[in-house]
Amino acid sequence: MKYEEAVTYIKEGVSPGSRPGLERVSRLLALLGDPQNELKIIHVTGTNGKGSVCTMLESILGAAGYKTGLFTSPYIRKMNECIRLDKQPISDESFCDIINFIRPLADAMEDRPTEFEILSAAAMKVFHQKKCDVVICETGMGARLDATNTMKETLASVIVNVELDHMGFLGDTIEKIAFEKAGVIKQGCPVIFGGARENARQVIEEQTKARKAKLTMVDYNALENVRTDLGGCTFDFKEYRDIRLSLPGLYQPSNGAVALTVISVLKERGLAISGDAVRSGMQSVSWPARFETIIKEPLTIYDGAHNMAGITVAVDSIRTYFDGQKVNIFMGVMADKEYDAMIELLKPYTNAVYTVTPANPRALPAERLADCFRKHGVRKAEAFDTLRDAAECALKDSMREGKPLIALGTLYMYEEAERIFRQCAAQR
Repeated sequence: MKYEEAVTYIKEGVSPGSRPGLERVSRLLALLGDPQNELKIIHVTGTNGKGSVCTMLESILGAAGYKTGLFTSPYIRKMNECIRLDKQPISDESFCDIINFIRPLADAMEDRPTEFEILSAAAMKVFHQKKCDVVICETGMGARLDATNTMKETLASVIVNVELDHMGFLGDTIEKIAFEKAGVIKQGCPVIFGGARENARQVIEEQTKARKAKLTMVDYNALENVRTDLGGCTFDFKEYRDIRLSLPGLYQPSNGAVALTVISVLKERGLAISGDAVRSGMQSVSWPARFETIIKEPLTIYDGAHNMAGITVAVDSIRTYFDGQKVNIFMGVMADKEYDAMIELLKPYTNAVYTVTPANPRALPAERLADCFRKHGVRKAEAFDTLRDAAECALKDSMREGKPLIALGTLYMYEEAERIFRQCAAQR
């Protein structure tokens, strides 16, 4: 089996779509020997920031000398990015080997697993085979019925925050969504919660008590001396002073506070993690599409903000980094997002908009998004048939006007957009 064949099988040869529930993935993992129950897992959920927190934990634990496994989604360029060993995606050969091993087991199941279930099961098997010391596992959606939620216990269960998103699956209130995310909590295992909403905290506290687990709240009052620029940020948090984080975005110090709170809990559980490991791990974190500078001239930034909470903090970054000046926006979104409310937040800082239709069945047509911007009073809002046409026009206008260009709306178009932006810049 070649890499392309493995990807085709996962995308076309399994059960389609998102189907919350643990029956299929539990059956598949049982056929694989339930590797997840032999691993020390940090299980991370949250509406926003969970990927950043996961990669911070991966980097710190790696710097401390632990062999790490990381499972995250969605992937940016290649599917095997979802499964990482010691900060590197598994090789194409390893990816093909595990999918080839799983395929006959999955095909023999009466109710065949989904793409995400295949990937999450494959990750657990790989991490077990490679004898990872610690595994960091990011949920796909929610937690209670998420395909990653199959382990009997965790080293730590982390709920970064709770905001409104995926309401068609998780519920239409903060309380309902908090209950779903509380599914990461395991009997007697420590819990870390970084959310700010009181109604979410109450639900998390109830579920923690019900499972006789210890809850640690992230103390954001201990986050001090925050300095941030487009190259990253520096901050103090409790005993950690002058921590340099290589990820830009005003939201990253808060994510850093969550990660460092988790580290404190892990140390209480017996893991040896020095201050030097924390410092070097945070400084070496790399995570694409998080207020990432793609091109320096015209300044072009990609941020994967795709829901109200994400757009809110992206707008904060735009306002702060560019002193309130208006910027050009390159944007594509999914149709199930609150794009009208997102546009209302973006409007005061928007000079012109270039809308596209991401290559995803759930995508909102570019013309509808442009029309929404116009209805909200943004006169220069143009829809494009292709990402290349939009990128060429946006870069040309931004260069002429001296405006920053900010790409927003989804992670699904990052790979194509980043490649096209760089190609267009190289051709100038």
